[in-house]
Amino acid sequence: MPIQTTYQVARHLFRVTASSDSFLWERMGECYGPFEIPLDSDAQCGSRVAFDVEVCDDIKEFCSSDIVFTNKDKVEPGFMEISVFKTETEHQFELRYPDSELVNGRLSVSKDYKKARFSLSGSRGHQWYTFNSGMNICFLMATTSLDTLLIHASCVSYQGKAYLFLGKSGTGKSTHSRMWLNALEGVELMNDDHPVVRLDEDGTP
Repeated sequence: MPIQTTYQVARHLFRVTASSDSFLWERMGECYGPFEIPLDSDAQCGSRVAFDVEVCDDIKEFCSSDIVFTNKDKVEPGFMEISVFKTETEHQFELRYPDSELVNGRLSVSKDYKKARFSLSGSRGHQWYTFNSGMNICFLMATTSLDTLLIHASCVSYQGKAYLFLGKSGTGKSTHSRMWLNALEGVELMNDDHPVVRLDEDGTP
């Protein structure tokens, strides 16, 4: 029996549907829990949902002739191997963890970015990593045109302002945040991987 949960990040709503016995729910409770919208408010937000993701197991292999990009030969440390396909009706993504022999995820996203279907395979660790990468893709595609930017960075807050440290993986973003945390009283870690910045209508971030 599938269940559905709604989350809110940077005031953008998104929904995830998956089987009630999926191991993802426990992991999502730990990591996505702070962003979950209470059930009593879920019915009021239907038209404002930026995108829906359905976790399923019936997505077939994508057609090789539809491929438009792959990073197979230049995967940076800490990143997934990603191949992008494009059809008349969908954007499609094939994701594989660097040490996996299997394709760990196939993600189909509608042309308007509002509907996505996601199949996962491999170990639970690979599936969880792949799921999060796919959610980043969905969030990015659905909200970039809405004055929103998802950034690969480490982010701390200090005296009412946020400071984002950007750079390639392994160059010290997290280390820099940790130095701020150790050196300055009142610094808090906001996000150590993918903070989201959204501009209000008056330009306030």
